[in-house]
Amino acid sequence: MTRYPGGHTAMSRVPVSKSQHNQMFPKRQWNWKRRAEHWSNGVVWELRMYATWQVKLINLVMLPWHVLAHGLPRTAREMQRLLFQNRTRSYSRDAWALNPSGSRPTDHKLLEMYHDFHQ
Repeated sequence: MTRYPGGHTAMSRVPVSKSQHNQMFPKRQWNWKRRAEHWSNGVVWELRMYATWQVKLINLVMLPWHVLAHGLPRTAREMQRLLFQNRTRSYSRDAWALNPSGSRPTDHKLLEMYHDFHQ
């Protein structure tokens, strides 16, 4: 189990719209290839990026080519990681320690969203 500053460990999912996400994280845009989930415990904000169903479908259609190019064992392992991202924890994850007294405007927005959701 991951320990965060202050000993907090319980993370809860925070609903964030696509437009809010794109405004707060311009370098990590939400597009057709990936979807985002936001998690927080009030001290740490975590962004998890997953492959969308369109990417999974494209990879399934290309399965014969993958087997020819990479071999069956590697293709099976990679397809399992792609199709079951939560179970295999094969998603992209970024985490930030939130600083309520800091000067980053994103921290204030994220903390407001977290507190609005948990009231």
